[in-house]
Amino acid sequence: MLVNEDGQPWEPRTLTYRFYDLCKAANLEPLSPHILRHTFASRLVMAGLDLRTVQELMGHKSILMTMRYAHLSPDHKRAAMETLESRLSSKSPATSHNTPSVFLPQESRKTAIIH
Repeated sequence: MLVNEDGQPWEPRTLTYRFYDLCKAANLEPLSPHILRHTFASRLVMAGLDLRTVQELMGHKSILMTMRYAHLSPDHKRAAMETLESRLSSKSPATSHNTPSVFLPQESRKTAIIH
């Protein structure tokens, strides 16, 4: 249990006020300490941890609650799309025999074999 300098238990309201004071001292916009939970979940997911593990670390009963906390940054989403694009644009078995021709470049449609 967290205690203050007098040995008394911290109240959530007191922690919130102290957090605001620290934000102000650091020249940050006032934030709620609750935002740290969102940051924690988001960073874990963007680091590659699966949602089930994040759920357990956060103590959530429902995976849906974990999904509310885990937000992907725009840069992370962009990198994911660039990864997909680079994989689809490289030569792979998927581009030659088992991908419907509508997904292939126009010049490849004539030679694609569709099963």
